[in-house]
Amino acid sequence: MEKKSRRRPRRDEDEVIDSFSQLSLSRVNGEVNKMKKVDMIKLLKKNSLNSNGVKEVLGRRLKNYYRKQRMKEESDTVQCYKYFVVIDFEATCESGRNLDYLHEIIEFPAMLLDAETGKIVDQFHSYCKPTLNPKLSEFCVSLTGISQSDVDAAPKFEEVFKRFENWMIDKNLLMDRKSFAFVSDGPWDFSRFLNIQCCLNEIQYPKWARKWINLKKVFGNFYKINKPKIEEMLSNLGLKLEGRLHSGLDDAKNLSRIVAKLVEDGCVLQINERLNAGRLEPVLQTDLNKFKAKLEVTSAQSGENHICKTEVDSDDLNKDFSNGKRPVNCEIEDCKVSIPNKPHGSTEDLSNKLDLCKI
Repeated sequence: MEKKSRRRPRRDEDEVIDSFSQLSLSRVNGEVNKMKKVDMIKLLKKNSLNSNGVKEVLGRRLKNYYRKQRMKEESDTVQCYKYFVVIDFEATCESGRNLDYLHEIIEFPAMLLDAETGKIVDQFHSYCKPTLNPKLSEFCVSLTGISQSDVDAAPKFEEVFKRFENWMIDKNLLMDRKSFAFVSDGPWDFSRFLNIQCCLNEIQYPKWARKWINLKKVFGNFYKINKPKIEEMLSNLGLKLEGRLHSGLDDAKNLSRIVAKLVEDGCVLQINERLNAGRLEPVLQTDLNKFKAKLEVTSAQSGENHICKTEVDSDDLNKDFSNGKRPVNCEIEDCKVSIPNKPHGSTEDLSNKLDLCKI
C-alpha cells in the first residue's frame, strides 16, 4: 500500500508576505532572515518603503517596519534627543606613522540635524590656523583639499572654539543637556583631536564634549555590518559619496545623510562613548539609565558639576606637580590637577600637557 506524502505544499511568496500581519514579531524576523534580497525589495516596494541598500540594510528596514506596525505606531520612532550635531574635524598630518606628531585642528565643521526627521537645519564651519606646524605638508593638502591660503587666512582655534560655543548658545543647545547629542565617525574627533587641541591652547575641555555617538558603532550594530567606513556606509545604504572624502565639511554632510537614513529605518541613536578621567570608554545602556536618573534628580538644582582644567587620568593625581607649575582652581576634593606655567609651545610644556591629557 502506497504511503501518502505528508509533505506540506510550498507556500507562494505572496502568501508568506500577506501572512506577516498574523505572525509574531519573532516569526516575522525569522521569515525576513530567510528571504532573498529580491524578495525583500519586492516587499519593501509593496509597503512603499525605500528599497535601496545591501541585504542587511533591507532586512533591518523590514523588521523595523513590522515592529512599528505591531506596536501600532503612527509616527516615526521617537529619538532620545531633539537635535544631533554631526562633527568631523580635519587636522594637520604628515605621511607615514609618527606617534610623536601633534595634530592640530584645521577644519571645524558641524551639522545641526533635526533628530526626528534627520534633516539638516543649520551648519557651522570654519578653518583654523595651526600654530605648531603653520605650514601644511603636501600630504595634508592632498588628503584634505585644504590649501595653505585657507589656513593662513583663518582665525586661530581659540577664536573658532568661542564662535562655535556662541553658535550652540544661539541654537539653545546648551540650555538643556538632554536637547542634543554629538555624532562623529569614530572616537578620535573628541578623544584625540579636540582633547589635544584644548591641551595645547590651555582651554578647559568642554563638559558638553565628554559624551558622543560613535556612528560606526551604531551603524554596525543596527545593520549587523562590521567596522564600516564612510564610503562603505553610504554604499550599503544605496547612496553615493557627495563631495570630497576627507573634506571636513563634505564628510560631515555625508555623515548627516547616513544619520538621516538610520532615523528613517527606525534606529534610535544614543550616546555610546565618552571621555572619563581622560580615558576613552564605551557607554553601556546601564550607564545611560543611571545618567538619565541622575538628570531627573539634579534637574531642579542650580549650578553645574565642576570640571577640571583638562581631562586627567586618575593616576596622574598622585604625581608631583610642584616643579614650575601652577595649580588649577578645582572644587573637587583633593584634586591636584595642574598645567605647566611655561611659555606656550615649548617641547617640555607640550609633553607635560599631553601627560595630563593621557591621549
